[in-house]
Amino acid sequence: MTSVLEVSTLAALAATVYHHAGYSLLLRALTRKQSAETPPVIVADSLPRISIVIPAYREGAFIAAKIANCAALLYPPEKLEILVLDDGSPDDTSAQAARAADTDALKGVSFRLIRFAENRGKVAVLNEAFPLVTGSIILFSDASALLSIDALQRIAGWFSNPNCALVSSCYKLLSPKNPGEARWWQRQTTTLFRESLLAAPIGAHGAGFAVRKSALRPLPPDSVNDDFLLAMGAIARGGRGVYDPEITALELDPTSEPQDFRRRIRIGTGNLQQLVRLPGLLNPRRPILAFLFLSGKGSRPLMPLAMLWALIGTGLLARDGSLVFGSIFAMQVAGYALGLLSPVLKRASLCPSPIRRASALIDYLVRGHLAGAIGAARFLLGRHRAPWRRISLPSAD
Repeated sequence: MTSVLEVSTLAALAATVYHHAGYSLLLRALTRKQSAETPPVIVADSLPRISIVIPAYREGAFIAAKIANCAALLYPPEKLEILVLDDGSPDDTSAQAARAADTDALKGVSFRLIRFAENRGKVAVLNEAFPLVTGSIILFSDASALLSIDALQRIAGWFSNPNCALVSSCYKLLSPKNPGEARWWQRQTTTLFRESLLAAPIGAHGAGFAVRKSALRPLPPDSVNDDFLLAMGAIARGGRGVYDPEITALELDPTSEPQDFRRRIRIGTGNLQQLVRLPGLLNPRRPILAFLFLSGKGSRPLMPLAMLWALIGTGLLARDGSLVFGSIFAMQVAGYALGLLSPVLKRASLCPSPIRRASALIDYLVRGHLAGAIGAARFLLGRHRAPWRRISLPSAD
């Protein structure tokens, strides 16, 4: 007779395997006959006004290059607006932005630098800036990410379809710190693209995503994953989303492992919060969207518990003499051990490359779930209400 321990362990194993492998395989099967569409070309007179909103905190090292990149994008200058929102940076972010804007490259472009006196948080400055934006399409973009030259033209083409609510860029790292991080982002971008073929990408890269101004709503002050809430809030209110692999957002700023861990704690906090804030993504009248959300981002907060119980449950059943569960327990222990050895294996020249890559990926996944568990606990304890801090730029914190 099947015991409660066996059923719960099998459920935890099934959830873990589906989340990490089964969902990707299912997406591949569902979209294998679909291909990427191309946005229509819009004549100059019909192009919408686009506002690029660049929140900034301690971005002195990148803001000048960002402004130059925006000025070089192929788009009529009279239909382009650039807003830099400096949230009380203690460095020379505003000074660098002002100097970069004082060039002929921005001739004809509406440029505004809004300097807030104190660091109140990204959500606060975005909410204050929304009424000032004049474009019908708003492109949110990080200061440390450069956009591909035709990004605005492609965005305008996609939004010529009135059913389009979101356009996300494809995120690429200029200098990934390890193979695990590179592999993780490769899988994430593939998943988002395939989700968009079915309904909408479940999420968007803060490095570059666009929504209609009419679909925006002010965010609650304690919002954590503001990029996700802004992007998916537009989807939850109706419409489809596009993940365009031809619109590239290139991240210039490498992230160290401690900084990446802090960033993933914040994301883990937001993953739980967005389950509460975006019930529209679970609307039964949009079953495909609800399925995509639950299969990916929606189930992620539960993964640390599922993985832990899969390990404990199989260990207990193995102790009771089950050969099958004993084998599964041994495979899990071997996998986690391989991940723990990643720092050693990546320096071992004699170790085969496939083993090093597998070790790095397991290490990155496990650390991500650990960060997610810490983030979820922070949300449940109400410890997520604080101004933003720059994650990727080394600081004295």
